[in-house]
Amino acid sequence: MDSKFFKLIQRDLKRRFLRYPERYEAIKRSRVKAPGINKRGKEFMKTHFKCQKCGFLIPDQKELSVDHIDPVVPRGRTQDDMTLVEYVDRLFCSTDNLQVLCKKCHDSKTKEEQDERRKKKKLQKLREVIGGHTGN
Repeated sequence: MDSKFFKLIQRDLKRRFLRYPERYEAIKRSRVKAPGINKRGKEFMKTHFKCQKCGFLIPDQKELSVDHIDPVVPRGRTQDDMTLVEYVDRLFCSTDNLQVLCKKCHDSKTKEEQDERRKKKKLQKLREVIGGHTGN
């Protein structure tokens, strides 16, 4: 599939994932009550969201990330290796494969996954160069 076309479709699918019911269910599952203080200085129980990796309490839903435990693009693979159907199936998964993470944990996990993909791409290119070398 053409890479530019795939990226266009991917962008739209990611937007649609934001309204995916299973995503809302994962967020709902991460809710916890924690003490807070209102504007008048009175204590009350406020809803927070718990990072499923480090346990940090995220005060605002806008500050959390819903992460695929098993990445949409599997470790060691690239989008170029995937069909659109496979991508959609992995993006719109069950809640069992979704977790709520704080920004720090999500960024760390994403970087780790991207580094692994970059290494695989470099290794593939190296194999192509070596494979194309006839040894004359």
